[in-house]
Amino acid sequence: MFFRIFGVRFNFLKVTKRVFIFLAIAFISSAPPLFAQSAAIGFSDPSSILANVSEGIYVPNVFTPNYDGVNDAFYIANKGIAEYSLKIFDRYGILEFETVSPNISWDGTTPSGLPLSVGTYFYVLVAKSASKEYSQSGKIMLLR
Repeated sequence: MFFRIFGVRFNFLKVTKRVFIFLAIAFISSAPPLFAQSAAIGFSDPSSILANVSEGIYVPNVFTPNYDGVNDAFYIANKGIAEYSLKIFDRYGILEFETVSPNISWDGTTPSGLPLSVGTYFYVLVAKSASKEYSQSGKIMLLR
């Protein structure tokens, strides 16, 4: 499988992690400011890159609170947000987490501190910046 970036042809199977990250950064730096995810098939730890964003949000869809120091909390990346409300529910509609601070993350536990089971949870996010209102909901996968 081949792909082209900046007119250069690359063999996907021969691209190393360092080359991919370099290409992702080069692509992002040449594009207008945006959120980008350098996720590719076959890489063990794709990383998110935040490139010169004046305001906005990015909601991940999976996290792994297994205390290995990688992706242990569900955190909505944000910048320029003035008002914020996040609620997370289980599949039965029970509220498991709630915050009004954009700097607080969820560690996958109940309000009493017990670890929740692996599965799909649902979030409702309402946020506001100086120029835009965000209202979205979606699924989060909790893996251990």
